[in-house]
Amino acid sequence: MITAEFTADRYLEEFRCNSAWRIKDIRARVLNDFKAWMDRCRAKLIIYGSAREQYARLWDYGRAVMKYNPRSGCNVVVEGIDSPEPPMFLRMFMCLRPLRDGFAKGCRPMIGVDGCHLKGAYPGIILVAVAKDGNNNLFPLAWATVEAENKDSWGWFLESLMAMFTHDQGEGLTIMSDRQKGLLEAMADIVPKAEKRFCVRHIWANFKLKFTGSTFKELFWAAARSTTAVSHPIPILI
Repeated sequence: MITAEFTADRYLEEFRCNSAWRIKDIRARVLNDFKAWMDRCRAKLIIYGSAREQYARLWDYGRAVMKYNPRSGCNVVVEGIDSPEPPMFLRMFMCLRPLRDGFAKGCRPMIGVDGCHLKGAYPGIILVAVAKDGNNNLFPLAWATVEAENKDSWGWFLESLMAMFTHDQGEGLTIMSDRQKGLLEAMADIVPKAEKRFCVRHIWANFKLKFTGSTFKELFWAAARSTTAVSHPIPILI
């Protein structure tokens, strides 16, 4: 895969600075650079093991979770289960029972959802759901690995999450997000009865692109921190 075009592009500046660079020296430099890369890959394989072999044991991991931590939620989705070739991993959802029970007993009924990209040889997206406990600290609730961030994967994640609770279609819950790809559409289908809130930091990032200056910033954050007025008077006992 190391073609002349690849090598010329990678070492272009060195060729520019040293037009008399000898073939023997070029070969030694390329070999040293890419041998070091292979050495690092080999060391990672020894330390962390093969990711391919670890993915192949996901079903065993899921069964162990369900056996030793009953009433937890573990859902593994693969593609090609009926084909002669080994099935290909697509998704995995995890919600441990202690986290589910801790949310029900000690957290406010508000869930924040977000996603981030996986790096490395096996890319994908991690979807997470978190809450806040009585000390106002983040409380992990559930997570999943999916192939992409879209309406289908978010819908599957929310459906798996709601199956762990008794909130019918999200009733009684408030779900906060930064309006990720496909999430609003999935929420409308899976949790239509939940209250929807949006991350003010992400709203501000879009707001300040059009409305600049300290005055707009102060007014924006003052509005974000303001409370909702009660529509009826509250009697005060003296």
